[in-house]
Amino acid sequence: MAENKEDSAAIDIEGLVYYSIKAQMSQDLFTSPNCCIFKTPTRLLELNEKAYVPDAYSIGPFHHGHPKFEETEKIKIKYLKGFISRSPSPETMLRDLINSVKHVEREARECYAGPIGYTPDEFITILVIDGCFIIELLRKSACKKAIEHNDPLFTTASMFGSLSRDLMLLENQVPWMVLERLFNLTGDLTGNNVNASLIELVKYFVSSDLWIKLPSVHPPIQEMKHILDVIRKLMVSSIEAGERQIDWTPLPSATSLVEAGVKIRSGESIKFDNGVLDIPPLVIHEKKNPSFGILSVLNNATQIVNLGSLPMLCS
Repeated sequence: MAENKEDSAAIDIEGLVYYSIKAQMSQDLFTSPNCCIFKTPTRLLELNEKAYVPDAYSIGPFHHGHPKFEETEKIKIKYLKGFISRSPSPETMLRDLINSVKHVEREARECYAGPIGYTPDEFITILVIDGCFIIELLRKSACKKAIEHNDPLFTTASMFGSLSRDLMLLENQVPWMVLERLFNLTGDLTGNNVNASLIELVKYFVSSDLWIKLPSVHPPIQEMKHILDVIRKLMVSSIEAGERQIDWTPLPSATSLVEAGVKIRSGESIKFDNGVLDIPPLVIHEKKNPSFGILSVLNNATQIVNLGSLPMLCS
């Protein structure tokens, strides 16, 4: 009798272990090929977490719901209300926006690395509010007369500075397919004679408000993933255009020089003597140009998931 109980207990434990392992095996353990919005690597967060996490504005699902973003969530809702209020039927427009994103909810979810702990309805809500907020922001940036006198984003330097920085974070992105759907659906609601395309609005905002120099003329940008990806591809396209116009041989990277036996040290000017290369240090202020590190992370991430064979901005 005792043996039967022991056998039964062993079978029960075996069954629990079996179903536990099977449940883990049923999970999607690999990054989707459509993934384009990544979590910052732990090693970078350990070095300087503040450089890679939003300070005041949460965009997308990764940081949504944090208590420190409660006040700026109100600003996003205000932007959404102002945006749809220009429609003849705001209620209908809001429903159309929701349904439009609902059609690509699954694809949008696959754009994010790792599981998203929100129901489809919750996820759609985040994308609609954040996506419309970004589009309204871009339109106001392109048409300053559309800015209300009490708009805190454009009248308070510190708030706009925080927003500009947070919009450039890798974890703080909305899929381009979502932005395009919302933008195309609301193309007639500008009310300010802003007839530019979405990518033109992004270029204007980045060039004028973020002070990042982008090419005025560029080849068509293919397979846009999100705003940060568009900026990266625009920057790369200008580099490629310059390479086609100038016959030059790219300089070897610092790594390849060291591997070849060259010693590199900090100096006041560029000088090479007896196998020693002196180079002045490059100082990058995170407050002035936080995009440098973010774009570097994006470069590495796109190479890992093979989103395209674009050249690296730095090596």
